[in-house]
Amino acid sequence: MIKFYSTLILLLTIIIVNAQDTKVEIYDVSSNSIITGFVTDSIGDSIYVQTDKSELIAFAKDDMQGLNYGVSKEIKKLQRKLVRNETRQRQFEFPGNYQMLNGELTKAKIIHILTKFGYACAIVGGCLVGISGGAVLAAALVSSESIVLWEGIFIGSLYTFFGGLITGSSVSLWSVIDKTIDIKSKIKNRYYYVGEGLHYHSM
Repeated sequence: MIKFYSTLILLLTIIIVNAQDTKVEIYDVSSNSIITGFVTDSIGDSIYVQTDKSELIAFAKDDMQGLNYGVSKEIKKLQRKLVRNETRQRQFEFPGNYQMLNGELTKAKIIHILTKFGYACAIVGGCLVGISGGAVLAAALVSSESIVLWEGIFIGSLYTFFGGLITGSSVSLWSVIDKTIDIKSKIKNRYYYVGEGLHYHSM
């Protein structure tokens, strides 16, 4: 029985320590800024966060929204706006760059390679379509026997062009969808502080 209680106390201690060491993002609505840090304590009506800048800030629970605090219509509207803004800021970056910056190196490399391969095939195939198409037309005008060869090259070039275009476009779309889902998840899994000011405490 003593062993059971000792194990139970140890497990509860681990759970409490892990809960206090949870890294969080808090969006300060009044300043439109993000505070990142670790929840160090929850006392009474306040939770305490040690920021990445080694500052200790107390947040009133009544002024917190998001995650286990619920979300108002205004914050939901703000979340949608934040998703749109961040997505627009990243809309012209090369496929896989977001995943690379996000630490998903394997996924980023796959997206990079497939995108470059697809568009390279589309460019090469497009050039060959133009060359072989002209050659087919010229061979047809002079009734040359080489028309069969050039027709084969033309058809192969079309396959290469469309295959490359589909591959590059599909992988680019995958990158955009993956990026959008991740941005939505990050913005949804933040706390939102709607109080008028932050309360700093000495360490």
